[in-house]
Amino acid sequence: MNVKTAKILLVISAVLLGAGVSMPCLRITPSLTGNFDSVISAVTGSDFNKPQEKSVIDILGMLLSDRELFLFGLILIFSVLFPTAKIALYLLSARSLEQPGLNMDSVLKITDKVSKFSMTDVFVISLLLVSLKSSPNIKVEVMAGTYFFAASVLVTFVAQLIISKLKPSGHLAHLVER
Repeated sequence: MNVKTAKILLVISAVLLGAGVSMPCLRITPSLTGNFDSVISAVTGSDFNKPQEKSVIDILGMLLSDRELFLFGLILIFSVLFPTAKIALYLLSARSLEQPGLNMDSVLKITDKVSKFSMTDVFVISLLLVSLKSSPNIKVEVMAGTYFFAASVLVTFVAQLIISKLKPSGHLAHLVER
């Protein structure tokens, strides 16, 4: 494995992340028992039990329009910004391996700090799934966006391992030991 492999994996990870946040990650189907749902459908003129597919971007838009700023910020930071920053910083770290004259110590320190939140993005998505699935009146199905997101996390991790093994000074070596 070499730096080029790590860079290719990071580009693939970025594409997977983009797909993961923009494609539907959940299909939510409300379900009321008995004839109550047909009464609501008759009154509102819409199918109450119609499934809705939501992406991370859709969820962020809903939270923002509902002024749920804390949840909006939490999901934006840990499901979009941190993973994006982590990929970008690892690309910079890989570049420093190709150009030994570059002083990338500050980038590596920031990369180390961002990496400490490496599973927080998965944790936030998991909390969302668990909270929705815990409702007896809601059926939640995982969709392609969730799998693309998870694949991005795994591919980034593999690239991280490659970079840490190639780094001569061992700046990232502690990440492999976790």
